[in-house]
Amino acid sequence: MHGNETCSRWEVNAEELESFIVSHIQKKIDNIAWRKGLKEELLKMVRIADDKSEYKLHEIDTDIKEASLKIENWKKAIDKGLDLENAVSTINEYAFQRERLYYEKNKILTKVNKNNTEKVVERMLSYLDDFNEIFKYGQPEQKKEFLKMFIKSVSMYPTAKQAKIIFYLQPTSGIITENAACVLTEEIIYQN
Repeated sequence: MHGNETCSRWEVNAEELESFIVSHIQKKIDNIAWRKGLKEELLKMVRIADDKSEYKLHEIDTDIKEASLKIENWKKAIDKGLDLENAVSTINEYAFQRERLYYEKNKILTKVNKNNTEKVVERMLSYLDDFNEIFKYGQPEQKKEFLKMFIKSVSMYPTAKQAKIIFYLQPTSGIITENAACVLTEEIIYQN
């Protein structure tokens, strides 16, 4: 009681509410059309990441060529009689820079999914097949993070003894924020 107002109390069985939410998510996961839509979204995301990697690789290749040209120019200058000690020091700096760029390039190449985009997405989707097992044995914090991918919000209404759960239509909706105002959701009501 606060002043003249009495707060209504509603005891909710957390396990029942969780079970209700998990059951709804499982129905989505089992829906073929929903999975197809999710796969398309994931393919777009992976392709965007691959495109960014391709652009970065192009930049690195340009920098490697530039460093190699500088090294060659310094070598030619030595042949024409430039001070050897100063030139060797500069050549070593460019050689080190070039090696660092090769290392960065190789690191990116190991991450690029070129021609494996479909396999990567299929592997991501395969985790959904084990949803119940993963959820059953996960730590509470892991479960919470996993549910956040599906749930936008939960609002409790004690006087009506209801909870309104707003789900993202796709788990990627919480990741892709470019159209945050247009995120598609669905709403379900939990009644105790």
